[in-house]
Amino acid sequence: METTCSRKDEIIKAAENRFFRQGFKKTTLEDIAIDLGIVKSALYKHFANKEDLFNAVFDKLALELMGLLEQRVAKAVSTFDKLNVLLSSMIELISEKINVFNASWELWYELKPFIVQSTDRHHRNFEMIVNKITDEGIKNGELRKLPRKMLFHLVDLSMENIEERLMLNQMTQEEVRDYINFLMGVLKQGIAAKSQN
Repeated sequence: METTCSRKDEIIKAAENRFFRQGFKKTTLEDIAIDLGIVKSALYKHFANKEDLFNAVFDKLALELMGLLEQRVAKAVSTFDKLNVLLSSMIELISEKINVFNASWELWYELKPFIVQSTDRHHRNFEMIVNKITDEGIKNGELRKLPRKMLFHLVDLSMENIEERLMLNQMTQEEVRDYINFLMGVLKQGIAAKSQN
């Protein structure tokens, strides 16, 4: 007998594939049910509506991303290595999803408001990772004292810019690496403790 959890996971996976192939507006719960070989009403056992299912898709993606980021950052030694791993890994993992779905720029623009709404709920997790790196860097003398909220916003805005350009195929992987290296250079010059410069 199939468990409720695995059925819910199957629904989320089928919905993820549909949303990234067709977009939010063109995807129907009927489409997802057909993909799974179930009746549409069975979806309502797990999700109130299409928006609820879409949010579940992005909750799953965001939790997976944050878990992988935390694992990778934990392996880095210095503060700047941790920041570099965080930025590089985030872009790498997002790029993988973008490449898997190979969605058109029109589709990304359609999904963007829904993605932003969903990811806003998970922004706090990303901010906590950046804040932890910042606090550790200040504590161990690698970073000067600074308003960590400002550092988070700088990192966050930079990442949003890269993500959007990747989604629209306006940046190559080499340009992404150059951008991250430039950002890391700016951060090192601006926030490193004097003994670190």
